[in-house]
Amino acid sequence: MLFFLTGCYSYKWANHIGNEENNVPSDIKAYFDEFPNGIMTINAISPSETYNFDAWEKDAAYATDSLSMHFNVVKLKLHDATPKGSLIVDFIFMDGKGNQVRVPDFDLLRIVPSFNAKGEHLYPELLLEEFNRYGVSLRKEFKEFEVLFSETSTPVDKNALNRVYRTGITNGCLSAGKWEFNLNTEDFSDFDKRIHNPVNYNQSKILAHSWFLLDQNFYKRLITYKNPEMTIEDVDLTGFDYDTLSEQSQNIVIDFNALRNPIKKVWKTEMVEVGHKSERAIELLDMEEHYKIEYGLFLNQDLNSISKETYRSIIAPEKQPIKLAQFRDEGFYSNKTPLIFDMNWLQYLDNITISAIDIKDTECLSEIKVTGKWSPFTLTITNVDLAMIQEQKLYGLHYGFNVYPKSRRYNPAQPTISFDSDLMPKAYEQSTLLTETKTGKWVDNFKKGLSKVYLTYPTLEKDVLDVYLVSYERIIPLWMGRVKLPKELREKVRIRSQLYNY
Repeated sequence: MLFFLTGCYSYKWANHIGNEENNVPSDIKAYFDEFPNGIMTINAISPSETYNFDAWEKDAAYATDSLSMHFNVVKLKLHDATPKGSLIVDFIFMDGKGNQVRVPDFDLLRIVPSFNAKGEHLYPELLLEEFNRYGVSLRKEFKEFEVLFSETSTPVDKNALNRVYRTGITNGCLSAGKWEFNLNTEDFSDFDKRIHNPVNYNQSKILAHSWFLLDQNFYKRLITYKNPEMTIEDVDLTGFDYDTLSEQSQNIVIDFNALRNPIKKVWKTEMVEVGHKSERAIELLDMEEHYKIEYGLFLNQDLNSISKETYRSIIAPEKQPIKLAQFRDEGFYSNKTPLIFDMNWLQYLDNITISAIDIKDTECLSEIKVTGKWSPFTLTITNVDLAMIQEQKLYGLHYGFNVYPKSRRYNPAQPTISFDSDLMPKAYEQSTLLTETKTGKWVDNFKKGLSKVYLTYPTLEKDVLDVYLVSYERIIPLWMGRVKLPKELREKVRIRSQLYNY
């Protein structure tokens, strides 16, 4: 299994599944048989060109009329036989003019959650998996999808669709079985003009975006098909109701010894900086934060004052509560129903410890804890291979179990920072969990206003590790700390990191 962790090796996902073909289970096939010709048809919704919250810059042809680029019909054709451990369908997405995007031989289970926890841990894992966003990106150059024009396509439609180079199918975070489809284009037509602008966008743009809901019973059956040890009763712990599941999960004590190998030793690290103590100015970390601030999703301040905030000022008692625009079920942010968080507790986080996991291969596999003597909560990240983290690049982790990056290529290149969680050996499955310091009980990070952790080395030396805690909906960083690694660990990281680079 450890060959996944070394070398420069790319292969198709289907090769991992195996060549043994099975007939599709009859109860799954029955869902398709309810539709004419056995082709499941689902209605989708898509926004108009006035939709303001897409992460990408809009293509000029984005939903300019009521029909073009509104891919509101989704069709799934089930294959008669499927490799063991997969469920192969052909996807067809159709807009109002009949233009089609076809994704052949797509494994539905690629974006169905895989559950790694056992026993009571299943409650928070179900919540953290189902209410996070993860999906796959399909590439035109590898013929992972095709575009077909209708007889009523205009030259504008054809020109736009010919520019498509990526499509994505994503399991959304708002409700169980709510999936997304998007088309992205490369547009260099105005490159000469853009290059002289003070701000240069990436030439990737979004052409279409739509959301569709799978039948709840069908979706639950997909989950049990991917997770054979589960039953429908396991999946239906609370009917996927977020608040009920969250309340039940917060009574569960997390057993970290069940999530990783034993701790081998605690490294002698040194805290170099804690952002709120040094009064470091807040600088937005990535493109997502920049556009969310520009959209006005951070409701306490206007755009011009963000640059004046520090890690101390933003969590100060007089600045509480922090108000963030809520991401609603419809897929829109709303500042009329903000979510309110008291982030003053972050002032008590002032220490980062790093421990080596007892595993034969390396001492770089680590557990990172962010805590403090008076902090009510502790953040624990298990099984972090410090050699996978790159200098001056953000290693992003959502909260949950086996939380390697959730957005990935359909046919993944494995020896990169974007390891696929479904392919990870058990001993390397990461977890990122917030717990009560005194009791060890699981804490709902979303209700505490946190949604992501970033790790990075600020310099080529890789002797200092930065940790950032980012707010709900990844709008703004709220806490940072910097810890210096001992020389022995630093050298082990430098040597092992070469395994991922050749």
